[in-house]
Amino acid sequence: MGIRSFMLKKKKPARVEKILVADDSAENRLLLELILKKAGFETILCNDGTEAVEIANKQDISLILMDIYMEEMGGIEATKIIKSNKALKDIPIIAVTAADSLEERAQRIEAQMDDYVAKPVDPTNLIKRVSKQLKITAQMECVLNGKKIISINSNDPMYKKAIKIFVKSLPDRINQIKTSFESGDLESAKRYVHSLKGTGAMAGFDSYTLKAIKIEKQLNSNPMDTKAINTQIEELIDMANRTSKSCK
Repeated sequence: MGIRSFMLKKKKPARVEKILVADDSAENRLLLELILKKAGFETILCNDGTEAVEIANKQDISLILMDIYMEEMGGIEATKIIKSNKALKDIPIIAVTAADSLEERAQRIEAQMDDYVAKPVDPTNLIKRVSKQLKITAQMECVLNGKKIISINSNDPMYKKAIKIFVKSLPDRINQIKTSFESGDLESAKRYVHSLKGTGAMAGFDSYTLKAIKIEKQLNSNPMDTKAINTQIEELIDMANRTSKSCK
């Protein structure tokens, strides 16, 4: 499906999402701005990581497209600074990169980047990835605020039935993670977390997939931060309680 067809089918958002584009190439900034504006997004442009951090602190940004290699401050360092700020950590950051080496992938994961788009940028792929991240963020806000949650994937009746099964299974799934971790059975904890990560994504509840990814990363870290893992599990329990109430 071409970019024009995709955008024609795209529903007009309730509010205009503001996307920050950080890239030290003027041509790249203009190209990304063109693609985003045609899809109905508002853009703010900057040419280095330092400026991206400043703008993220001062303006209401919905998402950031972050070039990895910039002269003053690169995208990895800028992302770490933004993600370390509690007020900004939930802003989705998509890396825009031409390299995508194993080393760079590891750096993106460590910096907690949410996704990446390869250069040269394919317009359709860019808009799909941006839209997905914005939907995930909106869903997470619904979870945390106890609002009604709608799957980001489908309105099909059979799919809704599958979602209900997923929501009903959440307490048992999370209890398995909590119990196995507290008993020191890390292999079982990792297995349960990995299962939640995959099932959450398939059910359209990517907010749970993102939380599972964070816990999985912490379970595999050395040294392991037990306090941080317990905090993530408690947040997962709170999310599940809110989801159950919102889906009744």
